[in-house]
Amino acid sequence: SVSAQVSTNVSTKMVIDLPSSTRNALSYAEMAPGVTIQSGASQVMNITGTSANVNGNRQARNVFYLDGSDNTGPFRNTALQFPNPEAIAEVNVSTSNTSAEFGKQPGGVFNVITKSGTNEFHGAAFGYLHNEALNANSWSRNLTGSPRAIDRLRQWGGTLGGPVIRNRTFFFASYMDYYDQ
Repeated sequence: SVSAQVSTNVSTKMVIDLPSSTRNALSYAEMAPGVTIQSGASQVMNITGTSANVNGNRQARNVFYLDGSDNTGPFRNTALQFPNPEAIAEVNVSTSNTSAEFGKQPGGVFNVITKSGTNEFHGAAFGYLHNEALNANSWSRNLTGSPRAIDRLRQWGGTLGGPVIRNRTFFFASYMDYYDQ
């Protein structure tokens, strides 16, 4: 079938291969033309949620889905929580001419699809660390003789998926622990 919808799909391989300093699933949506994500920190503890500008529309004019279910928060149409990047199969961003099923807002439609279990067991473990000891000092702090700014963030966890009943029932689980100082 033919569609006039303009969308970008970020695959599992891209999510695995591309770095994300914020560990926010929606940071991969910035690969779509005209999309700018407006969350400066990790979404895990960001109470106001993540918002985006799409093709010049206001931040509150987007819709966010998680596995096809509405995941848009009531606070200015921001995104609610999404799983860690290791649990994501793909991120799809539609920036114009979306179908009627995704109506509601004139901006972008963001759909984050999670991984699922298969007939084979598979999993991953991850660790993510920010620490000022690993960062360079900024030019302005060096000029004034100030020490490095405190920047401490630790995330660790893992995923596991596989069969419960071969060819019929599967499971997939993801866990993440978060520490920010």
